[in-house]
Amino acid sequence: METFKKLPDTSFVVLEFQSTFGGTAYMQEVIDDNGIAKHVRYNQHIDTASWDSKESKWTLEAHDLKTGEKKIFSGNFLWMCQGYYRHTKAYTPEWPGMSDYKGLLIHPQHWPTDLDYAGKEVIVIGSGATAATTWIHEIVRRKIAHDQPAFTKICIESPEQVKKDLIAGVAAHLPEGFHVEKNFTPSYRPWQQRVAFIPDGDLFKSFADGRSGKELKGDIIASATGFNLVMFGDIVFTVDGEVVDWHKTITYRSVFTRYDE
Repeated sequence: METFKKLPDTSFVVLEFQSTFGGTAYMQEVIDDNGIAKHVRYNQHIDTASWDSKESKWTLEAHDLKTGEKKIFSGNFLWMCQGYYRHTKAYTPEWPGMSDYKGLLIHPQHWPTDLDYAGKEVIVIGSGATAATTWIHEIVRRKIAHDQPAFTKICIESPEQVKKDLIAGVAAHLPEGFHVEKNFTPSYRPWQQRVAFIPDGDLFKSFADGRSGKELKGDIIASATGFNLVMFGDIVFTVDGEVVDWHKTITYRSVFTRYDE
């Protein structure tokens, strides 16, 4: 926003797929304090983004998800901020017999706000961040902000030792003889992917109750099985009329550059 304040003759628009802003709750305060609301267009699905080298201009073709109205936007600079998940469809594997299941199958990415699970048997498939991570209370944020750089530094400098220590911590919460290497040893080093925070180790308590887990009966299945990755929101990009094949690009200092095989 400081950049636009210094360039009063520059205009901008924010195109949002959802019917309201995404992210955390304080975003509404940011929008209000900086007068951004008038620049935001909600329910916009971008179909194509075309770059014209002669005009040095982007042209975006979009349509309104509520009305179906087609719209054209143009500008000299395009900033992609939609992340790398396909927000319309989460990743759920095709398990044998899934179509025969009579209960409720949901994915955390599209969690029903009116879900009533009181008195229900709930099965959670998956043990990664989607299943385990929680928001840590405000009171410990300062401590985390202080400790996090040190932990990240250790992960970079001594990844194998950190991996060994983390696996040992997991093993301490599991029953004796539990196959930790098979079930709780990631194929990647610590912090190559996010490390999940499990309050009080409650996830591991279910492994100590003596049940094999080979057969489970549940009214609700929560498929915490991850997301579908997607490049730039499935938008079709063209440069001077030629469709961009992202597999034939490299990135250098945040800039995509085409190369020929």
